[in-house]
Amino acid sequence: MTNPAIKRPFRVLYLSYHFPPKEGIACVRTTNSARHLARLGWKVTVVTPGTGLWSRKDEDAPSDQQLKDDGIDLHRTGYGFKSWEYTFLSEQGQKRISRWVGIKVRKLIKRINPIYELCWSPSLHRSLPSLSAMEFDIILATGAPWASFACAQALARQTGRPYLLDYRDLWTVNNPYGGSRPRREQRAEAALFASSSGVTVVSEGMRDSLVERFGSRNKVHVVTNGFNPDEYLDIEPLSLAGRAIVYTGTVSKPKKILDPLFKALRRLGQDPETQTWGARFYYFGPNCDLVKEAAEKYEVAHLVEMRGNRPRREALAALKAAYLTVVITSVLDENNLSMKGVVTGKVFESLALGRPILLIAPDPSDAAKIIGSHGVRCSGTDSNGILKTLQTYLAMRHPDYEPPSEGSWPKVIQHMDFALRQGLADYKTSSQIHKAL
Repeated sequence: MTNPAIKRPFRVLYLSYHFPPKEGIACVRTTNSARHLARLGWKVTVVTPGTGLWSRKDEDAPSDQQLKDDGIDLHRTGYGFKSWEYTFLSEQGQKRISRWVGIKVRKLIKRINPIYELCWSPSLHRSLPSLSAMEFDIILATGAPWASFACAQALARQTGRPYLLDYRDLWTVNNPYGGSRPRREQRAEAALFASSSGVTVVSEGMRDSLVERFGSRNKVHVVTNGFNPDEYLDIEPLSLAGRAIVYTGTVSKPKKILDPLFKALRRLGQDPETQTWGARFYYFGPNCDLVKEAAEKYEVAHLVEMRGNRPRREALAALKAAYLTVVITSVLDENNLSMKGVVTGKVFESLALGRPILLIAPDPSDAAKIIGSHGVRCSGTDSNGILKTLQTYLAMRHPDYEPPSEGSWPKVIQHMDFALRQGLADYKTSSQIHKAL
């Protein structure tokens, strides 16, 4: 995966809105990619908002000093109104005036400038002079939010350095959750893509979506999410009553809902043979209202326990204790590239812990390829298949399996390393051609 024409060490300026101590699955990718690039010999400087922006912080996240010890330099920028940060707004009560105002302001800003991130863009652009003065060879920007992409392009123009775009999700092209985007936003993405020296995505489906729209297949690299083996070494199973089915993360209508699972859970609870198993569903995440609504709809509330937002290590301990873990990309039967390419980082948590996975996703699914023999994929309309999977994995506790090494960050980061090196090499070649002309 190395390019012999380029010698180490190289310096990368990494623009990421999501970074510790912020809580969330996006931070798993950004933290691990930065750490493991440093371990490969890269000089990594991360540009990210100041810690005061985050209303919810991961208490188990590495401190700034620990990140520095791992070889990561941090440049923390300022930030805008904390009360208008979108994760903060999602936690406020429905009747709060501040929440209403914040949402209205964000919508208005998006209409004026769809790439603008209200709580970061102003500070990020004020930081351009100081960032331009830093020593780096290539810029790596991860999105969403897409303000990091725009800043990367601006920095590249000021410094004559190449930039690489890391898509954790799709943007205007086949975004499975975001809906259609204005034409000017589509044009903005096309321009950012075209002038980049490379692009990384988390799945083959995402790659195919971007190539179908923008071309340039050779500069789009698949760098999946992954897991850091060291993080999981001392995770002990959480004490959970019954034969636990565990889901961690967000629930949202209409695609990421628990209805198909609860339909099957009701049938399981009505069967005299399986009633004695004491099956229970545990939810760890912010959307207890939606979980409660579905549980009551399918009359399984007595089998459902909602723990709410808990520290990441507690959620991992719950997954470790599970007879069966659940991951959902979409309960709808959508046979298209956008859904095929959805590979949530939650898949890798279960793989790292060696626990079987019920994946509810349409066919085909890149996530199903990654899970392989460590779980079962069922469509959201396949009630019998979901019930059969519950019966198979709740009948007895399956032993832990050895986490697949190809999903570990020490392996995954080699693809990111190659993409960055290739981007540098292509940029140098292009620059030489332009000078010759």
